[in-house]
Amino acid sequence: MQATPSNTVYNPVQERLDKLPLSRAHYCILALCTAGMVFDSMDLYLLAFALPMILNEWGLTTGSAGWITSAAMWGMIVGAYGWGYLSDRLGRRLCLQSTILIYAIFTGLCALALGPISLFIARFLTGTGLGGMVPVDYAVVAEFVPAKHRGRFLACAVTIWPMGGLIGAFVALNLTEVFGWQVLFVVGALPALMVFIIRRWIPESSRFLLSTNRPEEAEKVVWFMEERSGITDHKPLEAPEDGDFSIYKDNPPSFFELFKKQFIVRTIVVWGVWFAHCVPYYAVGLWLPTLMTKYFGIERATTFKIMMLVVCVGIVGRACCMLLIEKAGRKALLIVYSLCGAVCMCIYPQAGDTTQLIIIACCASFFYEGIWCAIVPYTAENYPTHIRSTASGAASAAGRWAAVVGPIFVGYALNLNSLGLLFYTFAVCMVILAILVYVLGRETAGKSLEELGNN
Repeated sequence: MQATPSNTVYNPVQERLDKLPLSRAHYCILALCTAGMVFDSMDLYLLAFALPMILNEWGLTTGSAGWITSAAMWGMIVGAYGWGYLSDRLGRRLCLQSTILIYAIFTGLCALALGPISLFIARFLTGTGLGGMVPVDYAVVAEFVPAKHRGRFLACAVTIWPMGGLIGAFVALNLTEVFGWQVLFVVGALPALMVFIIRRWIPESSRFLLSTNRPEEAEKVVWFMEERSGITDHKPLEAPEDGDFSIYKDNPPSFFELFKKQFIVRTIVVWGVWFAHCVPYYAVGLWLPTLMTKYFGIERATTFKIMMLVVCVGIVGRACCMLLIEKAGRKALLIVYSLCGAVCMCIYPQAGDTTQLIIIACCASFFYEGIWCAIVPYTAENYPTHIRSTASGAASAAGRWAAVVGPIFVGYALNLNSLGLLFYTFAVCMVILAILVYVLGRETAGKSLEELGNN
């Protein structure tokens, strides 16, 4: 038995999990959690590819379309807050399965929408599942992967994110002419149902189990991970003096803990980073196919091909960030990628023809996609286990608020016929991100979750 200092969190699995060599179990957890990232991407691009067809079929204005594009984002705000909170209280495993089931059901129902109101409702409900899926995924990967590999694993999960865009573009290019825009949502729902079944194989986080004073269950999970890593000499978990592993049992954690003195600065930084990045990211992602057809006269089938190229370049940008994440650190990558992305946004309105537009769009995609590989680990690493999902969900919700504002802003700005207003505003957002991280952000690379969470 050992004493537990009053100002620290006792976690005897920390060193054991962080010393494990990578095993098939780690990669399996990564793969299944990464699927959630892919569905997040797919959802964004499915609507982006369907939107030009919906505008034409229903005769909607760009202002009305802006509200439809924001519907899932409103749902994601609710889902990010709600599921992040529930994950810290009910467990990661249950919430992993629940969020993807909700996403799958209501994505499929989007195909049955008869008008803008029913589509808005279906998209909102889709968002409630999707909004919770991503922050819970962050927490699971962060809590299972050893510290020295954590940043790269989280970045890898995010690097795969744009694959959903490639899938959406492939379906749009090959099936929409025959089956209409509805087929995009049907295809989006089917693989999600498969992953819902497979995700039952992921064990509960041992860090979460200890935080709720369930050491016997936590011990079984640790032994499971050790066996998969080739360690068979199991040792029982060492208990604190009072035998209670629970965290802050006299003062249960809540959403408002994010604003306490210990966490307020990191909360400001993380929320600011998410908001500043997501305003341009979702606005451009959702509207770029429409901008290509409306302002550059590019045929719809050609826009699908261009978007596939833009997505591929984005994957390269994420991969480069993933390779640099441990050596360069989170802060440096956030600052450099954001400033380079701001430059790209400034030259967007200067595109004089299709070739120039493609070059600018690819360069911008490289940097604004790559930023995600630093944001995701940076968010998960800034908070302790007992509020990690709540904090990640709240940060994600800040991004979803921005994702609501961005597409609506684009819809009304286009009525003013001002591309310059759009992209210069986006450039300012990315500069603000870089300044915020440089002035207030802290480096988290290479440190244990317990050290980061409580210092």
